Amino acid sequence: MSNEQSLSSENLTQDKPSPSDALSVAAQCVSAILHPLVMPALFTVFILWGPTPWRFLLTGEYRLLLLAVIGLGTYIIPLTCIPIFVMTGVVENIRMANRTERRWPLILTAALTISVYILVRRLIAPDIISCFLLASAVVLIAAIGVNAFWKISLHAAGVGGLTAVMTFISIFSGVDTSVALPASFVAAGLVCSARLYLDAHNLAQMTAGFLLGFCATIAVMIFKFLL
Repeated sequence: MSNEQSLSSENLTQDKPSPSDALSVAAQCVSAILHPLVMPALFTVFILWGPTPWRFLLTGEYRLLLLAVIGLGTYIIPLTCIPIFVMTGVVENIRMANRTERRWPLILTAALTISVYILVRRLIAPDIISCFLLASAVVLIAAIGVNAFWKISLHAAGVGGLTAVMTFISIFSGVDTSVALPASFVAAGLVCSARLYLDAHNLAQMTAGFLLGFCATIAVMIFKFLL
């Protein structure tokens, strides 16, 4: 009887997920939820539905149209193309851990982001949204150049760009970012910690990615609005 209880206890222990497994799942969830492809759509939601003056400029239907255009071009289409890249052998798997595998997905995403920027410029949309799309395209083009010889964190670059635009809005506009700005820094910390924990990047790659996203986005914002 005691042997059976011992075996039962061992089975329960084996079935119970270890803390490291739970942390891995949490890190993967953070990486997926705060994926760099999400950032343009996430920023659009903040501008058009958050505590900003821009939400009063457009009707609800038109705001949904803008979000659909941006979400489709910068998130849905690039995401749905990844399985195609896998099936055609362009990338080995959806994680794209190899630096050379990222080239064509990056080029496609940059081209789509530029296309969405041009389209949004033709629509009635707040300049801050089109400017962030332009900054995202600049970050992607720079990442393509860096990726040619060194693996840089695209997750860190994406959240760095979001943090930069929130910082810019906080300093140079009257928009209430008392929640959004700290949230962007918390998101940056979560993303960087998750990628490091998953061993997807080292500290140098994370730091370079964040600085690239932050500095390039701030530079585009200053050029477009202050110069």
